[in-house]
Amino acid sequence: MLVALLWAGAAGATAPDAAHDRAALRATYAARFPGLVLDDHALGVYAIDADLRAQWEELNEFPPYAFAIDEGRELFDTALPDGSMLVDCLPDGGIGTAHTYPRIDRARGEAVTLPLLVNECRVRHGAAVWDPDRGPMMALLAYLADTSRGRRLDVPLPATPEAQAVYARGRALFHIRRGQRNFACFDCHVTAVGRHLREQPLMPVLGALTHYPVYGLRWGAMGSLHARFAGCFEQVGAAALPAQSPEYRALEYFLGVMGDGLPFIAPGLHR
Repeated sequence: MLVALLWAGAAGATAPDAAHDRAALRATYAARFPGLVLDDHALGVYAIDADLRAQWEELNEFPPYAFAIDEGRELFDTALPDGSMLVDCLPDGGIGTAHTYPRIDRARGEAVTLPLLVNECRVRHGAAVWDPDRGPMMALLAYLADTSRGRRLDVPLPATPEAQAVYARGRALFHIRRGQRNFACFDCHVTAVGRHLREQPLMPVLGALTHYPVYGLRWGAMGSLHARFAGCFEQVGAAALPAQSPEYRALEYFLGVMGDGLPFIAPGLHR
């Protein structure tokens, strides 16, 4: 784990080297899971547990998220109150773009996500904001993700000052200890990756963006990556941040850069 420790030790750097970070994380996982190839990490926890993977493959023969894709297609094709359509409102039309988010908006100096842009589009054209973590938004995102399925995550290394700043913010959030248990994302998903917590293996994070939104069997519904962030915060005894906060979007961007190039398999399925 020497590579991981060196990577963690550089967390306070004023100008982090994203290429070095990504190489270090991938090398750490390669050493920890020598039987995996890089693309396997798109499966998340199912890449590192053979029994869970067998269950996952069986469930995906008749995926329980299929209903959400159909519902999302209908929502995408439904006109907004002023007659506008989402295809005319979203960057690049929204179709076949889910694998390219989050993107850096240089004017805002922030990472932007599809749910953020969908809600901004809805407001501009007279519709109410959707909850970004559940309900219609999850169905729409399942459909849009399905239109990118089979492509590869496209969140390249930060190439502008704005992107560098967002990357540094997300990287710091990944490393900062928080809550009553004083844990960081790094502690669970790098230092202790693959170990079991409450009978569940701690998953690698390279593929975190490749399979969200996910259908959660224990929820009986689709769920978002930011809801997973909030759940992690709460599990370590820290207050969760608002969904689609700049901090969560920066963390999502950081994870996207780490996983750039992995197969995009969303929508996904979690136990």
